[in-house]
Amino acid sequence: MYNDELEDCELLAELETIDTQYNRMYIRVYRCHGGQYKLLVNDNYDPQILDVTSEIIRDVETGKITWEEYLKDIVINDWDYDCPEIEWLSQWGLLNLDDYVICGPNYCDYEDGEVCVWVHRCYCGHDPSGLLRDENGEIRNFTDCQEARKWIEENGEGRYVLAHGEAGRPTYYIISLEKK
Repeated sequence: MYNDELEDCELLAELETIDTQYNRMYIRVYRCHGGQYKLLVNDNYDPQILDVTSEIIRDVETGKITWEEYLKDIVINDWDYDCPEIEWLSQWGLLNLDDYVICGPNYCDYEDGEVCVWVHRCYCGHDPSGLLRDENGEIRNFTDCQEARKWIEENGEGRYVLAHGEAGRPTYYIISLEKK
């Protein structure tokens, strides 16, 4: 425990990052003595203990929301993060990639503006995924689906050399950074 304040408290729910690209972050909710509920928020090894509002406690007790849903809502809506939303959701295991994919092999549902490529890598034991980035670590943007599709065709064919621990060639998806 980070604090004696939570030593005898009961852990009710937790959510933590799954992607090792980022520092390990987690959020936990505890029930403590006297009916108090506390949040332990660890954002890059800077833990904070916060009180849970009576409104949230009432919503959980009446079945309006679960503790797990409450934690997901905090991660999605209340946490300040310094990466695109799609990568933030991915590292917490909350990403539904279908919400962002706009082009497939035979279709394109997006005619207006820049697109990006999501790279789903295939390693033994985990599948790190993220936005395609250039050699400087900047997100690689494409003017449209056609340009992104051309890049995928050029880089998805021919000999592919696996990295250490990699089990297969990556899968590429053309996405918008905004949900559909």
